Amino acid sequence: MNLLSSLEKFGFSMEDEAPLDITKEPGKDKPQDMTESEKEPEKEPEEKDFLVRKHISCPVCSKRFDTLTVRGTRAKRLEPDYDLRPRFAYIDTLKYDVTLCPQCGYAAMNRFFSPLSDAQVGRIKKALDGKFKPQDNITPDTYSLQESIDRYKLALVSSMAKIVKLSEKSYICLKIAWLIRDEIKEVKALSTDEAIASALQQEYNGFYKQAYNGFLQCMSKETPPFCGINASTLTFMIANMAMYFRDYAVASKYVYELIGSKTASPKVKDRCLTLKDQIAAKMREEAKSAKKA
Repeated sequence: MNLLSSLEKFGFSMEDEAPLDITKEPGKDKPQDMTESEKEPEKEPEEKDFLVRKHISCPVCSKRFDTLTVRGTRAKRLEPDYDLRPRFAYIDTLKYDVTLCPQCGYAAMNRFFSPLSDAQVGRIKKALDGKFKPQDNITPDTYSLQESIDRYKLALVSSMAKIVKLSEKSYICLKIAWLIRDEIKEVKALSTDEAIASALQQEYNGFYKQAYNGFLQCMSKETPPFCGINASTLTFMIANMAMYFRDYAVASKYVYELIGSKTASPKVKDRCLTLKDQIAAKMREEAKSAKKA
């Protein structure tokens, strides 16, 4: 007999209730927690777990569309590349820093997507009209490297059309180069076709050089921050790019400038000391090669 059966008139369903026993302590019949060895291993996070779909309106054609953006600050920052290319655990946030309208082709880095002036809208329409083929508004779970590179290239086209600061165009070129650098690594790991890697290397050098030359001019033509990059950070980035292009005079100049700077952080100065030794080693190596030749 269920001693609480009269409570059914209040809405309680007593059919599945255990017989009343007031001496029983709550929770005593719950199964014990599994030991650490019995627990299932936690699922490894995936890139899509850090993304969210955002529904926005294009400031050029007014069409609504979906885009992927990084969800808040969930991504854990890792040690960056030598030229400060950012790295995060489980996701490459760089791939999601461009918003692209699939209808008209207008694209820009997220922070610069809108608003636009009437003059900029007119110039963008003129640059894209009859050239861009509208795409299906289907948003994937993630963007591939090639999709992200293409989005940045379209952002570069739009940035030149709407006439932006050189630092913005330079930063777009740098981000394209960073993504191509990762694509080169993937191709070399998965394919033995050296022609593909060689073509990508040429493309990488081209965009990296555009970024390098552009940022060099920014140092004398613009005031910091340069597209959100502070002066010390950009100086270090330029020094690394100069090192890559064997422009050791420029690399040395900026490295020594940072080492003696009162505003550069201790972390940047430590990196500069390492870079200074690398520059010296490269210069000695090339001097020896020149003597042998």
